[in-house]
Amino acid sequence: MYRKPLKAVEQVTVEGFVATSGKAATAGEMLAVGGWNGHTGNVWPCRCWEALPQSRDWRLELPPSRRSCRFKLSRGSGSFTDEMLFGVQQGDSDIFVSSQNTEAFFTPSTMWPETCSVAEVKFFRHINSQAPCDSWHLKCLQLLGRAANHYTLKTVVMHLLNTIPVSWWGRRQFLQRLGDTTHYLCCSLSERRLNHFIVGNQSLPEVIRLLPDVQTAEPLNIFHYLTGDDATYNWAVRGYHELQDFIRRIVLFGH
Repeated sequence: MYRKPLKAVEQVTVEGFVATSGKAATAGEMLAVGGWNGHTGNVWPCRCWEALPQSRDWRLELPPSRRSCRFKLSRGSGSFTDEMLFGVQQGDSDIFVSSQNTEAFFTPSTMWPETCSVAEVKFFRHINSQAPCDSWHLKCLQLLGRAANHYTLKTVVMHLLNTIPVSWWGRRQFLQRLGDTTHYLCCSLSERRLNHFIVGNQSLPEVIRLLPDVQTAEPLNIFHYLTGDDATYNWAVRGYHELQDFIRRIVLFGH
């Protein structure tokens, strides 16, 4: 029976250490690399890690996980945790079905939802390839992600990066771009609508490959949960005001 290769959905890099290569591998090959403990169901480090120079400074642990491969790297009092998801590519597109959890109350471990994570990563790579060396677009995203829902703000920033030239995201325009982001978010909250950046977007860079039904679909509203639910909407508005206060403190006081 033919088994379509699994691929790592994301690549994690820690100070030069590439946790996942992104190279296609069957599930059996992945288990062979890490070693498999049949009693606990966990994938444990093997001699591959010990052979890397990073193992002298970093300690690698693989915490238990049912749907992914989790990594914890620690050095002294500091640590870094990330999660590698597995996905099956849909055709030759950048759309995958992935082992990640969904928002559903209960999702069987055998049910893999569709994800656009790879397409989003390719979009940022495309932007980075065109951005000048002093571009602050990623700093803008990192700052906003400290104060609000990361995926919501990432979606807003991706929409703006797709319309505002990346050369206008430098240090001198940083405050203006922050203002553009909060204004876009404010309008989206007022309309209770924020379109998914990938699904139904007809103006994506050509480097991103989509299935025809994904590209021509009706734009997906990721603020759908605000429609008809005033309590949740008011909660989201409060979060927006907290974001504004956070940005004001950063601009005025630096923290």
